Amino acid sequence: MGKKSKKNRKSKKGKPNHQKRPISNQSERRKKVQEKNFSKISIVPKKLIAIICTLSSIIAFVFLFFPRVALEIGPILKPNDPFKNILYLSNNGYFPIYKISCSVYIVEAKGENANFSRNNVWDVKGLNLPKISPDDKAPLRLEHVLNIQPFILDRIKVKLTINCKLWPIPLNFTKVFHIEAKQTFDKKWIWIHSTE
Repeated sequence: MGKKSKKNRKSKKGKPNHQKRPISNQSERRKKVQEKNFSKISIVPKKLIAIICTLSSIIAFVFLFFPRVALEIGPILKPNDPFKNILYLSNNGYFPIYKISCSVYIVEAKGENANFSRNNVWDVKGLNLPKISPDDKAPLRLEHVLNIQPFILDRIKVKLTINCKLWPIPLNFTKVFHIEAKQTFDKKWIWIHSTE
């Protein structure tokens, strides 16, 4: 009996241990799953970074290159005639604007003896400027638009359409301003910004 037990022990020692292989296979599978999950996680930040970079470049383009044209109302030169007062077209952007033109559209001009058509459009003379530099402005005169006695008017609404180009982009940009002439308590005419 002792000899048989020794042989059995030897045979058990000589046999390969098959129970260790599944453990190694499981660890390999876990590694593969972890690698796949890591690759998926690494792809997501790349897409987010690409989206953020695209959006930031668009915002930077609009912020830097989109023209910032503003209309400033100057001092009262002729209290009895708002069209004798000067308006200023200013460039608040980072690049110069050029090939500037302006059109004036009388939206409404009503009074006792004055009633103008809504289709009257005038090109403002003297504002076909070659360029306005950044942080600079140019005078806009409207004295030739209406040559009437202002005291017969009760209300004046004007739409100004500014066309220009922005250096270095060869595209046309349009900016529309709505202004209205009103009388103060001492019967002086002033321009104010208004809605449509």
